[in-house]
Amino acid sequence: MAVQWAFEVACERTPSRLAVVQGSIRWSFGDLWEHASKLARVFTEKGLVVGDRVLVGLRNTPENVAVFFATQMNGLVYVPINYRVHASSVQYFWQYSGASLGILESDLIEGLLQADPFWVGAQAADNLWIGDSRLWERTHGTDRLFIQPQVDDGNLSMILFTSGTTGKPKGVPLTHGNVLARTLGPSLNWDCPHDAQERVLGIMPLYHTIGLQACLLYGILQNHTYYPVAQFSPASTLKLIESERITHVFGTPTHLYALVTEPTLGQIDTSSLTHILYGGAPMSPYVIQGCAERLCSRITYVYGNTETYNALYHREAARTLEQSVGGIYHRVRVVEIGGTPDQLVDRGHEGELIIDVRSPESFKGYWNLPEKTGEKVKEGWYFSGDSCRWEGENTYRVTGRVDDMIISGGENIQPVTVENALLGHPDVLDVAVAGIPDEHWGQKVKAYVVTRNAGLAVSDLDQWVKTRSTLDPYMRPRSYQFVADIPRNPSGKILRQSLNTLDQNSLGEALS
Repeated sequence: MAVQWAFEVACERTPSRLAVVQGSIRWSFGDLWEHASKLARVFTEKGLVVGDRVLVGLRNTPENVAVFFATQMNGLVYVPINYRVHASSVQYFWQYSGASLGILESDLIEGLLQADPFWVGAQAADNLWIGDSRLWERTHGTDRLFIQPQVDDGNLSMILFTSGTTGKPKGVPLTHGNVLARTLGPSLNWDCPHDAQERVLGIMPLYHTIGLQACLLYGILQNHTYYPVAQFSPASTLKLIESERITHVFGTPTHLYALVTEPTLGQIDTSSLTHILYGGAPMSPYVIQGCAERLCSRITYVYGNTETYNALYHREAARTLEQSVGGIYHRVRVVEIGGTPDQLVDRGHEGELIIDVRSPESFKGYWNLPEKTGEKVKEGWYFSGDSCRWEGENTYRVTGRVDDMIISGGENIQPVTVENALLGHPDVLDVAVAGIPDEHWGQKVKAYVVTRNAGLAVSDLDQWVKTRSTLDPYMRPRSYQFVADIPRNPSGKILRQSLNTLDQNSLGEALS
């Protein structure tokens, strides 16, 4: 089964139901089918054939939704990128993916045309399209019946890019079979039934696997209504939740923290919310509890990555605080760090989480990078780089990144454990923790803190950690730095390698 067929069936089931809503645009499923069909016809007239790649750098808009489904109808490969990337990066994505056409935000195209003559030639050849409402000018006169080419579950549907924290992004090719497994399988994990007439908020970007599979495709293929958000702001998003009676929200911890701490939240009716899901990074227990108390009591934790998707989850994150179980389509193990797939850790011990790539949700290797594939996929298992503790039969707890581990005086310290503790302080808005060299201990814990109180002192934080937190003494930060913000990637993961470049003006040492 292909996305092409599943999309057609969904539109036939409920042609008059709202499918995509943004501002004054309120497309029914029938409207969405018509718009996507017209664009698909334009792609055919352009000369694109099954397997050709289309590079897309657009915000979450109805046009982007139509472009996506048009590529699927044509058997084209949707290759989304962050529309905020620097013009110099677009060339890498274009050449690496072998794109035949680019559909981008107008300001991104302006930057490209100024940056390199290559793009002037691409525009002259009509291979560079502006992806806003002007896209519909291309569909004039395309009312003739569009005949879909044959596409099956083994054809490529999309190439996503890793949202890792180091190195160049790697392409993750996904077949139509992969995409449908990612859309429908996790619905079983998360208890998200078909045709429940959910109103799905689209704050996760459509260049991200969650934005595509868990928001857009979940919404459309299961006959819900999708509300794309072009620019996230907590205040306007809360107003949208209230005005449109949104029921289903999937975001990163960064999104949810912004919503739950938004000053106007007390004036907004969020009673329509029935389900909050989050992933991309761990979330502080304080934020989980805040969401449960102020937004919605039903909170689902989703662990996954671009390569293998939803390996672990827990439907009731507020109750068990990210203790997780294996997904319906997944086989996972926790092995010794640096070990083989057969070197399993004992119960209660920490190791590296590995994931069987035979899952229908899993990729089989990076796009045109066999050496990188070999580094991550060994003996049929994807080595996630995430540290994890096996806590019993089908019970796991992801604890952080293997490479982020701080070793101080021979003790292993996961930064996320310290970060979660510090986020409990009422004046801490955001925090990141890393290890820095220390002559005596090898490494010591340093905390980079964003505060909502300019008068907060290092001594205040240190005293709070000693007396109010549950951190073991060896985990206590010995150095603090106050910063304006914490560098993160689009998934909400902290860019720890960038922490040492932050402004050094506000430093402090903890008391001994």
